[in-house]
Amino acid sequence: MSKNNSKEELVKAKEQYNQALKDKEVMTKMLAQAKAKLSGLANALEKEKKRKECAETCTSKITQEGGGQVVMYHAAEKIAEKECGSERAFLTPEEEDIVFQSTYKQSTGCKTDKLLGHGYMAKFPTRSQLMTAKLEEQARASAAAQQKNIEVQGEVEKLKEKLANLEAERYMIIEESKRQIQQEEEKKRQAFKEALREELRQ
Repeated sequence: MSKNNSKEELVKAKEQYNQALKDKEVMTKMLAQAKAKLSGLANALEKEKKRKECAETCTSKITQEGGGQVVMYHAAEKIAEKECGSERAFLTPEEEDIVFQSTYKQSTGCKTDKLLGHGYMAKFPTRSQLMTAKLEEQARASAAAQQKNIEVQGEVEKLKEKLANLEAERYMIIEESKRQIQQEEEKKRQAFKEALREELRQ
């Protein structure tokens, strides 16, 4: 390998090494952002879990007080009162549901905004499932970012090794050049000494 080729490869390796470091820095930032989003989603999921526990507690409280009959009884009373004070004979299903939700909150003292089905058989909102799906997606993104970071780190290590080899080769070339120069200088000195001896003999 010539000196020029060695220098060019050394410069190229340094450029690749610097680019790899930049890529690593970018991936580190992306990983930090993914972790922050993951933390935010985890907090949101925890809040949703607490809301779910609150609703379950409220449902349990009503069940212990008579299997839900207390709420249904009070709701029926309020619906009858509204129907008597209205020009219409019956309330719409939507209006009845509003009365039921209001009665449920008053009877249980629960502040949850989750709509409950009649008979307390309502399922928890799909929002929790969506949050879980998003959390899993962020976890996959974080894992992918970590894998990419590992790959970038591997490339950095390879470039470091290549750079070290080029530096070692460059050092060997320099040392060989020094040795050749020293040999040439030694030959010149010997030739000068020999010429001086010949001249003195004459």
